[in-house]
Amino acid sequence: MIIDHAAIKREYDKVKAKNKAIRRMRQEEVYARIPRIMEIKKEIAKSGKELTRKMLAGHEVTEADTQAMEKKAKNLMQERLFLLTEHNYPTNYLDEIYDCEICKDEGTVGIHKKWCKCYQKRMTEQLVEKSNMSGTLSAENFDTFDLTIFSSVPDENHGVSPREYMKDRFKKAHEYVGGFDHNRGNLLLVGPTGTGKTFLTHCIAEDLIRRGFLVVYFTAIGVLNKIKEASFDKSYEAKQMVAMMHQADLLIIDDLGTEMTTDFSVSELFGIINDRLIQPRKATLISTNLTPENIQDRYSERLSSRILGKADIWEFFGDDLRIALKLKEYEEE
Repeated sequence: MIIDHAAIKREYDKVKAKNKAIRRMRQEEVYARIPRIMEIKKEIAKSGKELTRKMLAGHEVTEADTQAMEKKAKNLMQERLFLLTEHNYPTNYLDEIYDCEICKDEGTVGIHKKWCKCYQKRMTEQLVEKSNMSGTLSAENFDTFDLTIFSSVPDENHGVSPREYMKDRFKKAHEYVGGFDHNRGNLLLVGPTGTGKTFLTHCIAEDLIRRGFLVVYFTAIGVLNKIKEASFDKSYEAKQMVAMMHQADLLIIDDLGTEMTTDFSVSELFGIINDRLIQPRKATLISTNLTPENIQDRYSERLSSRILGKADIWEFFGDDLRIALKLKEYEEE
């Protein structure tokens, strides 16, 4: 999936322009109300220029000269802060303004120019949009969750009805996103097709994205395809996507078990899941039609232990809601 980096850059340019305009308005306001602060700004600039001119003219700039200039600048800055507070302004009122303090609205951090979390969030939003999940998430979220579509008949094997169980999972999902900033546990959603796993996954994803967390969604096949593109095709885009799988606050791997089971797939899935386990504050949500027993039979002991042993398992059951809803539509026509 292609990310439109040019569009993201335009977003950052708009943010910079907006914040620059706000700062300019603040400066004009303060300079008009407290003229002395404009004088201080000019005095600080003048001191620096005088020292620079002295250096360019070939005159010796002593340590005493530098210290004197620094002391003067410090005293002037203290006076500036005093004037701001005296007139009920925050001390940082005239400072540069950034939407993201981490990257200063550049989108990248560090000497290697790694994508900042805010840039990754913008990419996630694009991924949601381009993967058609935006429509899905707007339709499938906590606000649209309808318990009445689940059967109220108790299940013989579980002792409760699907509706009662989903009511409990709905509450647990709310608790999960509500406490996500402090307790990022892993989830494993297992059960037959059409029992509510994907819908509840979308509820969790939509809520966390709205709260500002980086959520990355891929099917198991999609995960492996991106890894192949990064490893064999040397795709820069794919490499960044794989990096996001490792760095996301929540990685969702949907439809585990639909991929071909090979040494490569098992090894790469283990690498992703295990790496996230050893990193602090990284959660993984896996959804699958496989039972825990199927997972143990299908995958290596190392991988199955990472999937089963390090997650809260939610076992879904009941009739296929997709079929039931279709039948309901036909009856209403």
